Amino acid sequence: MKAFRWMRQALAWLLVGWAVVPASAFAAYPDKPIRLIVPAAPGGTTDIASRLIGKRMSELLGQPVVVENRAGGAGIDIIHVPYKGAAPAVSDLVAGQVTMMIDNLPSSLPHIQAGKLRALAVTSASRVAELRDVPTMKEAGLDDFQVTAWFGLVASAGTPPAIIDQLRNTVAGILAEPAVKTRLAELGGVPGGDTPAHFADFIRSERERWARVVKDTGIAQQ
Repeated sequence: MKAFRWMRQALAWLLVGWAVVPASAFAAYPDKPIRLIVPAAPGGTTDIASRLIGKRMSELLGQPVVVENRAGGAGIDIIHVPYKGAAPAVSDLVAGQVTMMIDNLPSSLPHIQAGKLRALAVTSASRVAELRDVPTMKEAGLDDFQVTAWFGLVASAGTPPAIIDQLRNTVAGILAEPAVKTRLAELGGVPGGDTPAHFADFIRSERERWARVVKDTGIAQQ
């Protein structure tokens, strides 16, 4: 898999990724708009972060980066309530339609700061700067519960290595920009910038980790 990791979040998320569909003619890539496929509804953190990076990619690559939201089922609760993304789930939580959720920090933080939601714990190894008074899951009494969400950019199978390198170098440069780093910090994110090979190894290790969780807990596959 040709990909690279670029950001981690402080709160738990389902594992998600970006998919870039490149042009079919590679001579002068990119020679037409790039589709950035986001597997979540508009307004959630995946969407927010994708549009942040996509905007700079467009400016640097000289072609529009078109974000396409293709939401699928997601959500974890005591009783499983599926949502197409974080934004509609948070809206229902604020409205009292659901009683709790595990969410990433960016889509929940404004509501926590406004007093509309109460953060019970974070799933990272240490407390997060934005919520210093909120304990970790370990501090709250769950010793073996550490999860951090991450975002990645992946391209279609068979994409030429030169294009992979071009996209990787472009996004790595964007993640190093002070304005982008500041914005990601505001969202509770830490920029990455992995190599394709290392990110592929990371994805494999995550798949193996969560496969063990599914097996050990007896979660029914759907």
